[in-house]
Amino acid sequence: MIKNLISLYLLVNLVYSQGAWAWNNRTHPELKWNTIKTENFNIHFHDGIYDIAIDGANIAEKIRPTLMKQVGLDSLRRLDIIFTSEDEIANGFATAANYTVIWVDQNNEAIELIDNKWLEHVLAHELQHLVFFNVTKSWLPFPMNTLYGRAPLWFIEGLAEYYTEKWRPYRFDISHKYHVLKNSVHKIKDPHNDGFSKVLYFTDRFGDETLIEILNHRDTLKLLSFSKAFNKHTGITVKQFEEDWRRQMNTYFFGLRSQKEAYNDIGKVYSLPMRYVYGFDWFKGDTTKIIMVGRKNDKQQDLSLILAVRDTSKEKEIYKKTLEKKKNIKPKKIRPIWNLEELDYGGIGKDVKASPDGNNIVYSKYGYSKNQSLTWDIHLIELESKDKKRLTHSKRANNACWSPDSRKIAFVSHKNSTSNLFSLSIEDNISIESITNYSGDVQIVTPAWSPDGGKIAYGLSKENGNMDIVVFDLDRKESIRITTDKQADYRPVWHPKGDKITYTSHKDMTPNFHTVNINTKQSSQNTNIGDAVWTVGWNYDNSAITGLTLGDVDSARIVNIDPNRVANVNDVMLNPHYSSWRDKRPDYPIPNLDSIPDIIDTLESEDYSFEKNIKHLGTVILPDVTGLFYNGAYGDVTGRHIFSSFVFSDWEKVYGGFGYLNATGKPIGGFWGFNYYKDIFFEERIYNQNNDYLIEFYNGLELFGY
Repeated sequence: MIKNLISLYLLVNLVYSQGAWAWNNRTHPELKWNTIKTENFNIHFHDGIYDIAIDGANIAEKIRPTLMKQVGLDSLRRLDIIFTSEDEIANGFATAANYTVIWVDQNNEAIELIDNKWLEHVLAHELQHLVFFNVTKSWLPFPMNTLYGRAPLWFIEGLAEYYTEKWRPYRFDISHKYHVLKNSVHKIKDPHNDGFSKVLYFTDRFGDETLIEILNHRDTLKLLSFSKAFNKHTGITVKQFEEDWRRQMNTYFFGLRSQKEAYNDIGKVYSLPMRYVYGFDWFKGDTTKIIMVGRKNDKQQDLSLILAVRDTSKEKEIYKKTLEKKKNIKPKKIRPIWNLEELDYGGIGKDVKASPDGNNIVYSKYGYSKNQSLTWDIHLIELESKDKKRLTHSKRANNACWSPDSRKIAFVSHKNSTSNLFSLSIEDNISIESITNYSGDVQIVTPAWSPDGGKIAYGLSKENGNMDIVVFDLDRKESIRITTDKQADYRPVWHPKGDKITYTSHKDMTPNFHTVNINTKQSSQNTNIGDAVWTVGWNYDNSAITGLTLGDVDSARIVNIDPNRVANVNDVMLNPHYSSWRDKRPDYPIPNLDSIPDIIDTLESEDYSFEKNIKHLGTVILPDVTGLFYNGAYGDVTGRHIFSSFVFSDWEKVYGGFGYLNATGKPIGGFWGFNYYKDIFFEERIYNQNNDYLIEFYNGLELFGY
């Protein structure tokens, strides 16, 4: 019985996580779904994103042969891809039912991708998962084959990262640095992170061919047991491999760090008045205030917008009492006393900005908008009254910055993978004016208004995926690209004279400060930190650039850096035995897709039919001498029609039922369905003082809606 209940629990959770609606519990009945078909794929999408669907179809057909070759797969069935922009969710997922759901139209993820675009990046990753499901399938149905094989999540995600992506600062390198310093690299929670480095280390040590041997191994039952296959083809256990990997990561990252500058080398280090800080801003001319985005403690799940105000009067009082107590012996410096006030909480964006006049705060917040879609929008708080105002509605807007006169903000808004800059008057937030007019697959991040108000600098990622600093002249309506590094350049900070910009660059795989002269375009590196440091803003009290450091200690540290400083840059020398894993590439890498002509220009779409796209989601069947348990589920690829059935039998009687869930939002605007039960749901009814009871069964048809 316990096994049956566990299996039922696993499958029910599996079934109810198959649709895009499961992420926000909204059905979006306003969307009309369509289908286009290529040689090897069915592409399903809703109205408004046809061009993205065509781009995705070309990408899928181009990378399919390489994905198969990487794992030694000779044939691959027709696959289904679902594209949606109903919510602003930077994710995708693949299922063993041979379909993947992908959220398109992203902006800020461009910082992470180096020379790639979101659609190609996420589609290749999720299709590799589908290839994995096919190369590891057996006669045992899903999820029973998965429960038997027990391949760890790090292996599944690491394969997709290794075969389709490049090692890069965000998500991978920075995460490892943090956990190595915390002595917790073996406790990385996201299997994408440690999975990538583990598979890199594995293939560098054992080769790609060993990966293929493990994936195609079958035991005497013709099933894949991951631990047995791993041991057979490597000669070591998974546990021993993970310990070897842990030592390798610690050796590499500590060795790298020892040859880089320390925070104390590059400037004066301070601690912010809150432990977990992910973004902050100074108030110009007022050192007694800081606005921060972070968590108040390690148990907090969302983020808080915190105003910190320094209590200088209390500091003076303590200083005076200490001075009197020590009889005029000058005491040590009194530690700053801060009062923290939570102004807002929830899905708060990390790029918060205080207006130059110190009266307002502008930030982005994640929440429900038109048609209950989850999107980012710009919000404002008036500090004196603490009044809150939502400045944009359903704009997918973020990355706001202030004009020097505090009367306007500029922000980024995007639609169908095209981002542009817009401005909005704080006094009249009705009219939104367009600043830029980009088209195509373009993303903009971290804009900053120049001190004279005539220009805006920002990070720009165009079709090639490379993000550089661009300066846009508001009068001429022209932009000038002022950095050219292959890694991401973003977070520009203007110098007061307006002739230079200090920015964050991922050059050499680590966020560091660089400064560029916007007239000559000559740049210099200001820091060569081994951990990470990000530009935040100009500190007028110290004529320095303030940076936020890696949060690996018991306080959130910031550092003030001389903008004229020149970093001490030397070649890093490491024993290849400990460093070669970082340069490992697949034997069959994903080709440069731009070099392969598109085979699809246009395709005729047809109305989506759920009846034609029903897939087997999973089956659990457990027979033994005492009885039989069966639980099975089917659903369409959008996850909006789900059918399930379950049966118990003691070989004499049969108990069970079946059900249907409709997640289309039609005709009642929410979820509805029905269940039929036979002798499985019951209630104990006590009928006397001795607590004797009778069992009442609830059989028949149940209708529900919510």
